[in-house]
Amino acid sequence: MMTDEDKRLLISRVATQLGDHFDAVQIMASWKEEGDTRYQYWGQGNWFARKGMAHQFLEEEHGRVIGHEVGKVING
Repeated sequence: MMTDEDKRLLISRVATQLGDHFDAVQIMASWKEEGDTRYQYWGQGNWFARKGMAHQFLEEEHGRVIGHEVGKVING
């Protein structure tokens, strides 16, 4: 099993490798451990682009969840 430090190093390494080919990279990962949710994240490159991508992801995901819930009500 990977330690939290191993996970942080893996995410950091992969973000850095991707950063060699892309202007902005943001990686977020979470897992359950001993009943708690743990997470690691790492970014590489343009901070404003990473923030904008994260915001866009959240907005799109929120819209998808709402659309799914409305569809369940409409379709019974």
